[in-house]
Amino acid sequence: MDISSATSPGPGPQWTPAVPVKPAQSVLPAAPADAETAASAATASGTDSSAEPPSGIQSVTYGFLGIDPPDGQPAAQDSDYRAGQWAGAALKVGGVIALLA
Repeated sequence: MDISSATSPGPGPQWTPAVPVKPAQSVLPAAPADAETAASAATASGTDSSAEPPSGIQSVTYGFLGIDPPDGQPAAQDSDYRAGQWAGAALKVGGVIALLA
């Protein structure tokens, strides 16, 4: 008995998806063509650097991770950023001591 002939209507396997499959869509915005378009896109998306200074938690996180400070104040004047740098350094020193102990 040939099982494949009993379950499929024609020669070879036939498969149809239960749900229609759509092509993948890009989640990234398209790159602006010129400087004017880039400025308007930055303002529309809320990434304008002149809007407001970064939050404290953002500055601490950037300092902790060793990322360049967020727009707003330089690293030397941003106490939250410096606190994040100190916390990151303390964690690194503590980790090295724990590994050696």
